[in-house]
Amino acid sequence: MRHSLLLVLNGTSDPRLLARIRPGEELLMPLRPVPGRPPLRTTVAVDGGLGNLLTAGLEPDLILGDLDSIDADSLARQRRAGIPIEHRPDPGSSDLEKGLAWAATSGASHLDIACWQGTRWDHVLGLFSLLAEHPRQQVRLLDGPRSILVLDAGEHVFRAQPGDGVGLVRFGRTPCRIDLAGLAFPAHSLSLDAGCHGVSNSVLDTEFKVQVSGCPVFLTHTPLETGA
Repeated sequence: MRHSLLLVLNGTSDPRLLARIRPGEELLMPLRPVPGRPPLRTTVAVDGGLGNLLTAGLEPDLILGDLDSIDADSLARQRRAGIPIEHRPDPGSSDLEKGLAWAATSGASHLDIACWQGTRWDHVLGLFSLLAEHPRQQVRLLDGPRSILVLDAGEHVFRAQPGDGVGLVRFGRTPCRIDLAGLAFPAHSLSLDAGCHGVSNSVLDTEFKVQVSGCPVFLTHTPLETGA
Protein backbone atom coordinates (compact mmCIF):
# COMPACT_ATOMS: atom_id res chain seq x y z
CA MET A 1 0.00 0.00 0.00
CA ARG A 2 1.36 3.41 -0.95
CA HIS A 3 1.98 5.79 1.89
CA SER A 4 3.44 9.22 2.52
CA LEU A 5 6.20 10.38 4.82
CA LEU A 6 6.65 13.80 6.41
CA LEU A 7 10.12 14.89 7.53
CA VAL A 8 10.05 17.89 9.90
CA LEU A 9 13.42 19.63 10.06
CA ASN A 10 14.89 22.18 12.46
CA GLY A 11 14.45 25.19 10.20
CA THR A 12 11.89 27.97 10.29
CA SER A 13 8.41 26.71 11.02
CA ASP A 14 4.98 27.75 9.85
CA PRO A 15 2.71 26.52 12.67
CA ARG A 16 -0.35 27.19 10.49
CA LEU A 17 0.86 24.47 8.13
CA LEU A 18 2.00 21.96 10.72
CA ALA A 19 -1.18 22.38 12.76
CA ARG A 20 -3.21 21.26 9.73
CA ILE A 21 -1.47 17.90 9.57
CA ARG A 22 -3.40 15.06 11.15
CA PRO A 23 -2.58 11.33 11.06
CA GLY A 24 -4.40 9.58 8.23
CA GLU A 25 -5.11 12.79 6.32
CA GLU A 26 -3.23 14.15 3.36
CA LEU A 27 -1.67 17.59 3.58
CA LEU A 28 -4.17 20.22 2.56
CA MET A 29 -1.96 21.79 -0.06
CA PRO A 30 -3.44 23.39 -3.19
CA LEU A 31 -1.15 21.53 -5.61
CA ARG A 32 -1.53 17.77 -5.81
CA PRO A 33 -0.60 15.16 -8.41
CA VAL A 34 -3.71 13.56 -9.87
CA PRO A 35 -5.40 11.59 -8.34
CA GLY A 36 -3.92 13.02 -5.15
CA ARG A 37 -1.20 12.12 -2.71
CA PRO A 38 -1.77 9.06 -0.53
CA PRO A 39 -2.76 9.58 3.11
CA LEU A 40 -0.05 10.77 5.44
CA ARG A 41 1.16 7.71 7.37
CA THR A 42 4.38 8.61 9.16
CA THR A 43 5.67 11.86 10.67
CA VAL A 44 9.39 11.95 11.45
CA ALA A 45 11.01 14.62 13.61
CA VAL A 46 14.57 15.03 12.37
CA ASP A 47 16.51 16.08 15.47
CA GLY A 48 15.48 19.66 16.39
CA GLY A 49 12.44 19.32 14.15
CA LEU A 50 10.82 17.85 17.26
CA GLY A 51 10.54 21.37 18.67
CA ASN A 52 8.66 22.55 15.58
CA LEU A 53 6.18 19.69 15.88
CA LEU A 54 5.63 20.21 19.60
CA THR A 55 5.15 23.96 19.10
CA ALA A 56 2.34 23.12 16.67
CA GLY A 57 0.79 20.78 19.25
CA LEU A 58 1.68 17.63 17.30
CA GLU A 59 3.59 14.47 18.12
CA PRO A 60 6.00 12.52 15.90
CA ASP A 61 5.78 8.86 14.98
CA LEU A 62 9.59 8.67 15.05
CA ILE A 63 12.55 10.82 16.13
CA LEU A 64 15.94 10.42 14.46
CA GLY A 65 19.26 12.21 14.21
CA ASP A 66 22.25 12.86 16.42
CA LEU A 67 19.79 14.37 18.95
CA ASP A 68 22.09 17.28 19.86
CA SER A 69 19.38 19.87 19.14
CA ILE A 70 16.73 18.38 21.44
CA ASP A 71 16.57 19.30 25.11
CA ALA A 72 16.81 16.38 27.53
CA ASP A 73 13.35 16.94 29.06
CA SER A 74 11.57 16.85 25.70
CA LEU A 75 13.44 13.71 24.68
CA ALA A 76 12.63 12.02 28.00
CA ARG A 77 8.93 12.83 27.61
CA GLN A 78 8.89 11.30 24.14
CA ARG A 79 10.57 8.16 25.45
CA ARG A 80 7.97 7.84 28.21
CA ALA A 81 5.25 8.27 25.60
CA GLY A 82 6.67 5.31 23.68
CA ILE A 83 7.83 7.27 20.62
CA PRO A 84 10.58 5.34 18.78
CA ILE A 85 13.94 7.14 18.82
CA GLU A 86 16.79 6.35 16.43
CA HIS A 87 20.07 7.86 17.62
CA ARG A 88 22.36 8.30 14.60
CA PRO A 89 25.51 10.04 15.86
CA ASP A 90 27.53 9.78 12.61
CA PRO A 91 29.36 13.16 12.38
CA GLY A 92 30.08 12.55 8.70
CA SER A 93 26.47 13.20 7.63
CA SER A 94 23.97 15.91 8.46
CA ASP A 95 20.64 15.21 10.12
CA LEU A 96 19.02 15.96 6.76
CA GLU A 97 21.12 13.27 5.09
CA LYS A 98 20.17 10.85 7.85
CA GLY A 99 16.49 11.68 7.35
CA LEU A 100 16.68 11.20 3.58
CA ALA A 101 18.59 7.94 4.00
CA TRP A 102 15.88 6.67 6.35
CA ALA A 103 13.16 7.84 3.94
CA ALA A 104 14.79 5.97 1.05
CA THR A 105 14.41 2.68 2.94
CA SER A 106 10.99 3.39 4.46
CA GLY A 107 8.93 2.18 1.52
CA ALA A 108 7.16 5.54 1.27
CA SER A 109 6.18 6.56 -2.25
CA HIS A 110 5.80 10.26 -1.37
CA LEU A 111 8.06 12.43 0.77
CA ASP A 112 7.10 15.84 2.18
CA ILE A 113 9.71 18.03 3.90
CA ALA A 114 8.66 20.86 6.23
CA CYS A 115 10.60 23.49 8.19
CA TRP A 116 13.55 23.24 5.81
CA GLN A 117 14.36 26.95 5.57
CA GLY A 118 16.48 28.99 7.95
CA THR A 119 19.58 31.12 8.33
CA ARG A 120 22.01 28.33 7.39
CA TRP A 121 22.34 28.77 3.65
CA ASP A 122 24.82 25.91 3.48
CA HIS A 123 22.09 23.59 4.76
CA VAL A 124 19.51 24.97 2.32
CA LEU A 125 21.81 24.61 -0.70
CA GLY A 126 22.87 21.20 0.54
CA LEU A 127 19.20 20.19 0.65
CA PHE A 128 18.68 21.04 -3.02
CA SER A 129 21.89 19.25 -3.97
CA LEU A 130 20.75 16.14 -2.10
CA LEU A 131 17.28 16.21 -3.62
CA ALA A 132 18.76 16.41 -7.11
CA GLU A 133 20.23 12.97 -6.44
CA HIS A 134 17.39 11.55 -4.33
CA PRO A 135 16.04 8.40 -5.99
CA ARG A 136 12.58 7.16 -6.80
CA GLN A 137 10.33 9.11 -4.45
CA GLN A 138 8.00 11.99 -5.19
CA VAL A 139 9.45 14.80 -3.08
CA ARG A 140 7.77 18.06 -2.08
CA LEU A 141 9.19 20.93 0.00
CA LEU A 142 6.53 22.80 1.97
CA ASP A 143 6.58 26.51 2.85
CA GLY A 144 3.15 27.53 4.09
CA PRO A 145 0.84 27.55 1.06
CA ARG A 146 3.82 27.44 -1.33
CA SER A 147 5.60 24.29 -2.40
CA ILE A 148 8.52 23.02 -4.46
CA LEU A 149 8.32 19.63 -6.13
CA VAL A 150 11.17 17.54 -7.49
CA LEU A 151 10.13 16.08 -10.85
CA ASP A 152 11.78 13.00 -12.31
CA ALA A 153 11.55 12.03 -15.97
CA GLY A 154 8.02 11.28 -17.17
CA GLU A 155 4.59 12.90 -17.28
CA HIS A 156 3.26 14.73 -14.22
CA VAL A 157 -0.34 15.94 -13.93
CA PHE A 158 -1.35 18.47 -11.28
CA ARG A 159 -4.48 20.13 -9.99
CA ALA A 160 -4.31 23.80 -9.06
CA GLN A 161 -6.34 27.01 -9.33
CA PRO A 162 -6.41 29.37 -12.32
CA GLY A 163 -3.84 32.10 -11.88
CA ASP A 164 -1.57 30.13 -9.57
CA GLY A 165 2.11 30.78 -10.24
CA VAL A 166 4.31 27.97 -11.57
CA GLY A 167 8.01 27.91 -12.37
CA LEU A 168 10.44 25.21 -13.52
CA VAL A 169 14.15 25.31 -12.84
CA ARG A 170 16.82 22.84 -13.82
CA PHE A 171 19.39 21.95 -11.16
CA GLY A 172 22.87 20.95 -12.30
CA ARG A 173 24.28 20.32 -15.76
CA THR A 174 22.07 17.44 -16.89
CA PRO A 175 20.37 18.25 -20.24
CA CYS A 176 16.62 18.53 -19.89
CA ARG A 177 13.61 19.08 -22.14
CA ILE A 178 10.06 19.82 -21.02
CA ASP A 179 6.56 19.85 -22.48
CA LEU A 180 3.99 22.08 -20.78
CA ALA A 181 0.19 22.09 -21.21
CA GLY A 182 -2.48 24.00 -19.31
CA LEU A 183 -0.19 26.94 -18.55
CA ALA A 184 -0.16 30.50 -19.90
CA PHE A 185 3.10 29.75 -21.70
CA PRO A 186 2.88 26.20 -23.11
CA ALA A 187 5.94 24.47 -24.50
CA HIS A 188 6.88 21.51 -26.66
CA SER A 189 10.30 19.90 -26.31
CA LEU A 190 11.67 23.08 -24.77
CA SER A 191 15.32 22.86 -23.72
CA LEU A 192 15.32 23.97 -20.09
CA ASP A 193 18.66 25.72 -19.85
CA ALA A 194 20.24 27.01 -16.67
CA GLY A 195 18.76 30.36 -15.67
CA CYS A 196 15.30 31.82 -15.29
CA HIS A 197 13.52 31.25 -18.62
CA GLY A 198 11.32 28.56 -17.04
CA VAL A 199 9.91 30.83 -14.34
CA SER A 200 6.91 33.21 -14.14
CA ASN A 201 4.34 30.91 -15.71
CA SER A 202 0.75 30.57 -14.51
CA VAL A 203 -2.09 28.05 -14.47
CA LEU A 204 -4.93 28.55 -16.98
CA ASP A 205 -7.54 26.13 -15.62
CA THR A 206 -7.73 23.54 -12.84
CA GLU A 207 -5.22 21.08 -14.28
CA PHE A 208 -1.85 21.26 -15.98
CA LYS A 209 0.73 18.79 -17.26
CA VAL A 210 4.51 18.71 -17.25
CA GLN A 211 6.46 16.17 -19.30
CA VAL A 212 10.12 15.90 -18.31
CA SER A 213 12.85 14.31 -20.44
CA GLY A 214 16.01 14.32 -18.37
CA CYS A 215 16.04 15.27 -14.72
CA PRO A 216 15.84 16.60 -12.14
CA VAL A 217 13.56 19.60 -12.47
CA PHE A 218 12.28 21.69 -9.59
CA LEU A 219 8.70 22.90 -9.96
CA THR A 220 7.59 25.83 -7.80
CA HIS A 221 3.94 26.49 -7.03
CA THR A 222 2.60 29.72 -5.51
CA PRO A 223 -1.17 30.08 -5.00
CA LEU A 224 -2.62 33.22 -6.56
CA GLU A 225 -3.83 34.63 -3.24
CA THR A 226 -0.28 34.67 -1.83
CA GLY A 227 1.07 36.87 -4.60
CA ALA A 228 2.34 34.63 -7.39
